[in-house]
Amino acid sequence: MKKLKPKEVANKIDHAWTYCYCLCVDNNELSKTRVPAIEIAKKYMQAQLETGIPYMFYWYTVNRFSNLNFKFFISGA
Repeated sequence: MKKLKPKEVANKIDHAWTYCYCLCVDNNELSKTRVPAIEIAKKYMQAQLETGIPYMFYWYTVNRFSNLNFKFFISGA
């Protein structure tokens, strides 16, 4: 993920995640609740135990380190 420089505005192409995040923050129709990161980690670990999946699969890391660049792309969806 490309980091924003000081006074740089997020755009759809270079900063897709940041751009979408800013749209959500600025949208008053969305409810906003702070959740401690530890609570998210607990839910994630609980789901792993319940489903029997003993690992976390980071598809963006797999794609970055793949020898098969541009031949196929593992999607997160």
